[in-house]
Amino acid sequence: MRFPAAQFDPPTLDLMEQVFDDVCQEARTLAPSESWPGDVEHALAVRILAAVTEGERDHDRLRLWALNALDARHFQPPGLA
Repeated sequence: MRFPAAQFDPPTLDLMEQVFDDVCQEARTLAPSESWPGDVEHALAVRILAAVTEGERDHDRLRLWALNALDARHFQPPGLA
């Protein structure tokens, strides 16, 4: 996923994209037979963007922050299960 470059430098954008790709791959590996609603990627991107906007730059913490956007039982954003 491409993130808007409005207020982020190239290394930060690269980090955000890498975290997004890693989280998507990890989530799909955890439950490959589960459906993947279209809004899941949006929820992941919003969580990453929010954390980076607050100043987070650690890959592992961003990854965990994004994974927390998922209800692991149903692969839906919190509140939609």
